[in-house]
This record gives sequence, structure tokens and C-alpha cells, in this order.
Amino acid sequence: IEDEGKFINLCNKVESMTEKNVLISPIYKSKNIMRAVSQVKVDKLILIADEKDESEDVEEAIKDVKNSLEDVVDVEVKRASPYDMPAIAGKVGKVIKDEYPNKISINITPGRKTQGFAVAFAGYSNQDKIEDIFYLKEEGGKLLIPLLEFSMPENQRLVLKRISQG
Repeated sequence: IEDEGKFINLCNKVESMTEKNVLISPIYKSKNIMRAVSQVKVDKLILIADEKDESEDVEEAIKDVKNSLEDVVDVEVKRASPYDMPAIAGKVGKVIKDEYPNKISINITPGRKTQGFAVAFAGYSNQDKIEDIFYLKEEGGKLLIPLLEFSMPENQRLVLKRISQG
């Protein structure tokens, strides 16, 4: 029995060392979350939701997703007002940093447009830590959103800094 306990501890350590597939997604209805989970390998699902009790639809969707997936996927909920884009982007940026080096994908299909923009912006701001950003098309298929590079020469950066300082 002692050896069995050591074996279980070793298995738990190995499991915690392996990369997990993390999906970050806004939520409004459970349908688009379930579509995403069926098309992408997911070990952990992080839902970006409205503030608690702000929307009955969102609360029902969270309940549905948790009930459907709780035995196979770790589900977490992060909350922010759906129109507070800086708060959403900040929370998602922190989640990305906390979850790295896991394989992180971002689904912008569900939720309000403001949530999708904020989640995508957080992905762009941390693109060295994410695998992809995608949108699930109604007619089927996954559309990968290009990860754009925002780079500029050092002299342009200095000019913009001087202009911003007055």
C-alpha cells in the first residue's frame, strides 16, 4: 500500500508537469462553448462572463456548461462587466500569464462583441504565450484569426514618446 501511494504521488507530479490545453472564451449561451469544446482539445476552460446575476442567460449558460463538462474539463469563471473592455483585457491577460506555458487558445465566437474584442486584444498583447485565436463559423469550420505583429523601429518609438510628452 505504501508503494501504491508513492506511485499515485508520482503520477500526480507527472500530470502537473505536463502541458494542459486551456481554452479562454467569453460566454453568453452554452451552445457556442460546447461547439468549441467539441472541436478543440480542452483540459481547462476559462469562461469570461458578465458580473454575477447581471444576465440570467449567462448564468444559465454557465450552469449548463459546468453540468455538461465538470467530469472531463476543469471549468473556471472570470467575471467583469461585458462593456468594461480594459477590465476584461486585464483579467484575460493575467489568466494568460498564469496559465503559461500551457497551450492556450482563445475563442472569440460567443459573448458580446466588446468581450470578444477585449479577449482578442489580451491575446494579441500576449501572443508569445498563446497558440491561437479563433472564431467558429456558423456554417461550420474554425477561422483562425491572424496574430498580428505590432512592431516599429526604435526611432519611431522615440518620436511618439516625445510627442506624447509634449
